[in-house]
Amino acid sequence: MTAPILALESTDQGVPRLPLGEWVDVAVDWVTTTFRGLFSAIKSIFEGAYDGLDTVLSGPPFWFIAVALALVALFAKGWKLAVGTLAGLVVIAGVNQWENAMDSLALVILASVVALVIAIPLGIWAARNDRVSRAVRPVLDFMQTMPAFVYLIPTVVIFRVGVVPGIVATVIFAMAPGVRFTELGLRQVDREVVEAGHAFGSSDGRILRQIQLPLAMPTIMAGVNQGDHARPVDGGHLRHGRRPRPRRRRRPGPAARQRLARLRGRSGRGHPRDVPRPRDLGVRHPLEDGPRGRRGDEGLTPPSPTGAARRSVPHPTHPHPGDGTLPRAHGRTRMRTRTRRSALAASALVAGLALTACASEGGSGSASDEERLENGDLPTVSIGVHSGWDEGIAVSALFQTMLEEDGYTVESQEADAGVVYTGLAGGDFDVNFDMWLPTTHEDYLEQYGDDMEQLGVWYDDARLTIAVNEDAPITSIDELAENADAFGNRIVGIESGAGLTRITQDEAIPTYGLDDMEFVVSSTPAMLAELKGATDAGENIAVTLWRPHWAYDAYPVRDLEDPEGAMGEAEEIHTVGRTGFGEDYPTLTKLIGAFELTDEQLFSLENLMFNENGGSDPTGSAQQWLDENPDFVTDLKEKAGV
Repeated sequence: MTAPILALESTDQGVPRLPLGEWVDVAVDWVTTTFRGLFSAIKSIFEGAYDGLDTVLSGPPFWFIAVALALVALFAKGWKLAVGTLAGLVVIAGVNQWENAMDSLALVILASVVALVIAIPLGIWAARNDRVSRAVRPVLDFMQTMPAFVYLIPTVVIFRVGVVPGIVATVIFAMAPGVRFTELGLRQVDREVVEAGHAFGSSDGRILRQIQLPLAMPTIMAGVNQGDHARPVDGGHLRHGRRPRPRRRRRPGPAARQRLARLRGRSGRGHPRDVPRPRDLGVRHPLEDGPRGRRGDEGLTPPSPTGAARRSVPHPTHPHPGDGTLPRAHGRTRMRTRTRRSALAASALVAGLALTACASEGGSGSASDEERLENGDLPTVSIGVHSGWDEGIAVSALFQTMLEEDGYTVESQEADAGVVYTGLAGGDFDVNFDMWLPTTHEDYLEQYGDDMEQLGVWYDDARLTIAVNEDAPITSIDELAENADAFGNRIVGIESGAGLTRITQDEAIPTYGLDDMEFVVSSTPAMLAELKGATDAGENIAVTLWRPHWAYDAYPVRDLEDPEGAMGEAEEIHTVGRTGFGEDYPTLTKLIGAFELTDEQLFSLENLMFNENGGSDPTGSAQQWLDENPDFVTDLKEKAGV
């Protein structure tokens, strides 16, 4: 055991460096390989449930869903909630976010149901077993301490891209409130009520169903509410896992008295003094002499109460004889009635939505009977897009627009580059238009290259640069240090975690002696705002930039020469597809192989999409660009021979 430790590299403190990264990689590979079948089954179940629920919510017209949900709110709470629900849904439709809202609603409903199905039984178990409570408590503390997005990292690795990682991450984060509040509610039920149930011969299961759960329901519903919001619960005893202090003993309320009466075989609203003791009913301890009740599955079963005992407990719907009073309407009865009405309304809503969805599917014809288009391609294409990479977003939207005009069904999804390539290698995406080689995405190519196909290069002058205004007094980075005062003695950068920022700090600044200049690490929008302000004011400015970018078309800027090559060589932007893409899309493969954009075409497309139109509708901007360049598609198809 000593030799491997001594062979490890040492840290700055002289301690052997532990290869935790390698250990985690080995563990993750083992888990994903060993339990691949289980994870695939879970993924299929969740995807099927989500797709069905999303179809039910998105299939009917928006006004049908809005009115149906407003009716549910009306029956559940009243007209104020119904009006607010209807107004909110109309606003969502008015800002063109209905599809996204229904997708999110389907995910939240499914995740909430799964979380409650797991959390409530676990909370019951913890409430009935102190060992389980002590074991679960630190796990719940950890689950609530970690941010929800942290759970996306392992779930994406296990279930790959799609809605399933989001569902699983939400379930994990939403479980803790349900478990805690269920345990809390059950532990706060008065012991006297539970002991009375045992005294009347009820089993533990019957006491749980008819006494503990009903009395703990308000607290459990608070946990359901917290779980739906998917946020850590409030309260010191819940956050820190301490058991709640026992409440002051108090007299059982009307609901508890009614349940005690039911356990005797009678329904009523009697006072505890009116409830006969087991001895008064002829029930004695098994060791005593005299009449005994028989011991059955439900415990000690008492004989029928005496007539006096019956008369001592008034019927809930009739006044007590001789007192001249009317029965008080109990709040729980009203709540139970309202719950039934809400359940009926929800059932009617689900049934109506299901029928509507089936009708819409039935009327759509047999479009799925045709497996391929006339050109030999599969009809559906899934595009993985790097979040925040403007050129990839622009080209993906351009291809989506062109393909949809030719009858394809195109699905595009933005994600981090690592998530996109993981999904591409696993078959969750069909194609990606933004792999920078040989440097930027080299690691992804080495890791997933065997599961991807190279389809073509559409841009060959992608590079990281330091750019200045067009009329700046210098032309090369090696002149920047001597003219630092002309640029305010600073270079404006982008995000701290960007590769461009790292290369500027570690390579360009030391190579060209720019240590005395202030390197402002900000963000891409802040850098572009500085660039726009300086060029509009006629001031000199130096910024970190990259090609391709729409700023070259929007502002008068140019790159500084890099004689030492500190910013790296020019890269190519490749299009890559999943394994088997060429066989499934022979025509599209030819089209991608012939596709390329010049600087003028790409910069104008990006400028229109992200600067003039604000990036809110990439496909709409792509269609507008195609309308302004009517020969582009014709020339591309002629070049590809399709």
